Amino acid sequence: MPLLFAATLFISASLLFMVQPMVGKMVLPLLGGSPAVWNACMVFFQALLLLGYLYAHFVAGKYEPKKQWLIHLVVLGLPIGAFLLAVMFGARHSPIAIAESHWRVWSPANRADLARGPVITWASRTPARLASSLGAAAVLRRSRAKVLRIGVHPPDVNHPALVKSIERTLSHVSANRRIGRYSDLLV
Repeated sequence: MPLLFAATLFISASLLFMVQPMVGKMVLPLLGGSPAVWNACMVFFQALLLLGYLYAHFVAGKYEPKKQWLIHLVVLGLPIGAFLLAVMFGARHSPIAIAESHWRVWSPANRADLARGPVITWASRTPARLASSLGAAAVLRRSRAKVLRIGVHPPDVNHPALVKSIERTLSHVSANRRIGRYSDLLV
């Protein structure tokens, strides 16, 4: 019996970790696409797994098996009901005016593309990310795309090489393109 419990825990955790990146990839563009959104998604799923284990421990220790199945049905019914409500109301009622991914900006209300083009961001957390950020910025700043978006995260402006790259990119872009804001896309 302990082997069955161990297998059940392993399979449930594996399923959760398979769903985690899929949901993260769906939510990321809607919430801005920053690394902080991805990190929040990871922490959310880790906390959800911990709460699931606490829930199972609490229910198994406090209630007899005849009542446990009813509690489990109610707990499983809540997300199914929330999913049905989300399907009924859909993304057309989203309060978010603009959503973005690495290649496009769109309106969640009607899914219309507002702009298409790459985004340049810089990261300095590891040497590999620093090198890839500098290389991508050097290539993308000369891109022929109609729209070029630039994203700078405050912690990344402390690294001298990144600051130089950001300055070069901004001077190149401002000399060759019209500077705009996201609010200009909604007009």
